[in-house]
Amino acid sequence: MQRFIPVLACVLIVAWASTTPRRVQVYHDSLTLWLRTTQQVPYKPRPWINLADASNAAGNYTDAIKALTIARTVLPDAPLGSERKAQWTYLVNMELGSFAQKGGYPEIAASYFADAVRAEPWRVTQVSAR
Repeated sequence: MQRFIPVLACVLIVAWASTTPRRVQVYHDSLTLWLRTTQQVPYKPRPWINLADASNAAGNYTDAIKALTIARTVLPDAPLGSERKAQWTYLVNMELGSFAQKGGYPEIAASYFADAVRAEPWRVTQVSAR
């Protein structure tokens, strides 16, 4: 029995080590990581928001907007409390508004910014009080 434990430990170590190359493929950059995460949990907004950030950092604004749009659609059904959902809604709409404004679509940007303010109106009074 005492010989069995070290052998079992070695087998487990080799088995776990063999999965490392697959993990490295997923974790080698943030774009791949968040793309994989959105495939695993498509109903949560955070992976979509992080994918948008990674896409934006890579210079792919179209994919960033797509990811934020998906985040916006999954927010109503996300398993979050109402306060947390308002925070995410604010963040997503502000990001979408920012992209629309940079893209030369001020009317669309204004619509997103208005949705953000509706989600968390206290942020506007906090900023204007400064």
